[in-house]
Amino acid sequence: MKEALTDHFSQEPSQGYSKINGRLSLKCRVCGNKKNNNLLKCKNMRVATKDVFHYVFCNKCESLSISEIPKNLGKFYEGYYSFGPVQDYESKFRKFAKKHFIYSPSFMKALFSKCLSSSNDLSFKSIDFDKINTHSMILDVGCGTGQLVFDLTNLGFSNAFGIDPFLNESIEYANGCSVLKKSIFEMKGSWDLIMVHHVFEHMEFQQDVLTQLASLISENGTILIRIPNIDSYAFRKYQENWYGVQPPVHLALPSINAMKTMISKAELDLVDIKGENIMEFWYHSLAYSLNIWDYSKYGIRTHMKNHSLRAKPKIVSKQMKKAFSSLNRRIVNTPELCDWVCFYLKKGV
Repeated sequence: MKEALTDHFSQEPSQGYSKINGRLSLKCRVCGNKKNNNLLKCKNMRVATKDVFHYVFCNKCESLSISEIPKNLGKFYEGYYSFGPVQDYESKFRKFAKKHFIYSPSFMKALFSKCLSSSNDLSFKSIDFDKINTHSMILDVGCGTGQLVFDLTNLGFSNAFGIDPFLNESIEYANGCSVLKKSIFEMKGSWDLIMVHHVFEHMEFQQDVLTQLASLISENGTILIRIPNIDSYAFRKYQENWYGVQPPVHLALPSINAMKTMISKAELDLVDIKGENIMEFWYHSLAYSLNIWDYSKYGIRTHMKNHSLRAKPKIVSKQMKKAFSSLNRRIVNTPELCDWVCFYLKKGV
């Protein structure tokens, strides 16, 4: 893995970036290693400016983390998707599919899973509904305005709460769902399911977060953490253009082995790992490799907004789509190679 990436790294920092004692920091934010690490130059492709940020690829734990956190980090969250208004309307078909995904026997879940095929459905489908009931205490950490807990409340889960420290104020929805302006370190109580959906990689002190999660989970509860997978096939293929890097808002992307180490230090047990890979991920990385930003005429987000992914983006040929589809079928059952990965944790024995 390290050898395959060597040619794409740089030891020479460019001018104009935050430095420590005149040099960019090469310290891994995940394990603290400073020796023989390398820099990867990554562009922010969400905005047309395409600012470049330096990321450290750790020679020891093989995690990727930002060299220096920008002082103006907040500006890169402007218009961020998780802080948009919740969508109150769902078609009868989607409601039907979600209810049957929750309550159907395992052999039927696959059928209804196919009916929930967008990236927005992945957080819902990652929940093990066999381990909770409608009265379980559920906490969604870093939930933005709370779309997932709002939907769960509509589906009959009466104790689904969300928290996000970056809200302007706490939110009380008409359906009874509450989203609080709080950080994970302000929370107390005992929770049956704590979800951290694509939030962990935005956090600076990840070991402390895991320790706090361990203090909040109930005896038989589950912690679900979903992050981009730095061990993925797509990162090896696209490297600095990989969709999962998303500079500069992703501060640290731990490798699977690094996650296992941190989980153990927090006195938690790793119960399961599941992978997620859909066609949309390939299209984003392909676009970035062609220097096409998200909201340009040919950008994938623009395409999704106007056409969804039922129609093939113009930048993707039929041959490419066929190749990506073939890759997806092979990768999806191997979590270690998927673009996104879910960790299921319990209290240590």
